[in-house]
Amino acid sequence: MKDANILTLKLDANDSWLGMGLAEISTYSNYKNNINLEKNIRYAINKGLKIFDVAPNYHEGRAEIALGKELSSLKNSKEITVFTKVGQLAQSEITNNKHWCFSPEFVDSSIERSISRLGDMDLDCVFLHNPEDNLSDSCDFLEKFSSTIDTLERLSESNAIKGWGISSWSGFFLNKKPPKLELTKILDFLKSSYVKHHLLAIQFPLGKWNLKPFLDSKLEDKNHFEGHTFMKTALSNNLKVVINSPFYGGEKIPIKEKRDGLSTAQQELLSIKNIFPDTIRLIGMNRKSTIDEAAELQ
Repeated sequence: MKDANILTLKLDANDSWLGMGLAEISTYSNYKNNINLEKNIRYAINKGLKIFDVAPNYHEGRAEIALGKELSSLKNSKEITVFTKVGQLAQSEITNNKHWCFSPEFVDSSIERSISRLGDMDLDCVFLHNPEDNLSDSCDFLEKFSSTIDTLERLSESNAIKGWGISSWSGFFLNKKPPKLELTKILDFLKSSYVKHHLLAIQFPLGKWNLKPFLDSKLEDKNHFEGHTFMKTALSNNLKVVINSPFYGGEKIPIKEKRDGLSTAQQELLSIKNIFPDTIRLIGMNRKSTIDEAAELQ
């Protein structure tokens, strides 16, 4: 019998499958202070959302601070699932055009800072943030990131964090060339290197715009896009799958008339949920109606 994924247990207990990604919160607002961030996070919490995904570079660190402030005021904050990330630098941290840092020392200090910003909340999962962007075509992920992984395993083992994950926009799927992040190899490495590893989740974009390869195994040999096998590998290895793309994968689709009382966005959310029922879906918040529509589906 497989060990239970503690992240899955918490999410199942709270009956949660929709979360809020804090990279995209009312982008029309002025974030020179935290007022709007806090207001919109509070609105999402009041609407019943219990999963929040943040990163140290979102709004130059203000997203973590605002989330921490709002969570600290809750009596039932333990019900909230908190994801943060590590590795991608805020604008103020970038030097010599270096946008990423995954050194063990930086990972330690970045996670310690995130915990402080978030009001000492438990970090349910800390994701490596687009690690593929820090790899050349000839560089092997496991060779370059083995010490980083070891740091995350040490922090998980000591209960500083609950576990870790990999958040990637393009690393798992690169058209016309092999992917930089090969999930099977990563899992084999972890199983051979640790008595019990703490990789809990993977995060990547998925929607109607890129759905076909996830459903048709015949498409896997084309362009190295291993969607069908990839999803099966993730779920069969007890990983939580977090979908981080906007409703339409960043593509602006004209709003259609409601069907069966559901908006276009709600239809898209439910269609992916019905295909992959064990996944978590993160949404942005360009407007409050986005949260309203999502909350109706919870």
